[in-house]
Amino acid sequence: MSHVIGTTHAWAEVYLPGAGWKGFDPTIGDVAGTDHIAVAVARLPESVPPVAGSFVGASGSVLDVGVWVSKC
Repeated sequence: MSHVIGTTHAWAEVYLPGAGWKGFDPTIGDVAGTDHIAVAVARLPESVPPVAGSFVGASGSVLDVGVWVSKC
């Protein structure tokens, strides 16, 4: 299994009778596990910001995006 480190992406969850909700991550082609941290839940992707955006910069500019999770 290859890990996608340092990126945010979505995965699907389905309800399996007798097993409950299970996540499936097509980005890595595996079951969602302990490395997956849900920061938002919605039926429609457009309900979870940010779903779109723009960046304007000089040629060669780089945009880095990060998510920090802390225990409450």
